Amino acid sequence: MALALPYPEAVAAAVKYATPLTLRFVNGGPLDYWHLWLRLWNEGEPFILIEHDIVVTPQALDDLASCGSPWCAFVYHEEIGEPVSGLGCTKFVPDPSFSMDLGGMPEPIWQNVDTTVAGLLHAAGWTVHEHGPWLRHLNPKVASMQSEATE
Repeated sequence: MALALPYPEAVAAAVKYATPLTLRFVNGGPLDYWHLWLRLWNEGEPFILIEHDIVVTPQALDDLASCGSPWCAFVYHEEIGEPVSGLGCTKFVPDPSFSMDLGGMPEPIWQNVDTTVAGLLHAAGWTVHEHGPWLRHLNPKVASMQSEATE
């Protein structure tokens, strides 16, 4: 599993519930997150990605690990309204025959990695299998929309 630059509460939950856990810090430049994601994909081994501002639960991680879908994610608040299933807490089982070729487009900066990955996978016929209940997202712009029951 990989974790971006953390909020302490998100790290505490990941350390407590995610085993094995490998912390990967992606704060060196705007393309670091894409390079990490691409490296994990190209290694060809299943992985669960936990972003720096998502509070995981043991049930969430168990659900992802046992799910038969090659791309599944827990939903969380991103904006007011419907949940999203970006890269916050996501499992991938890479297909070695599928290259993450950007087709000449520039590499995405960190804010666009989720939409780039989703676009490439959707174009290849993949669909995300969404899990619930919603996980808590610690980003201050959405924190006020959530209750402790969201965990």
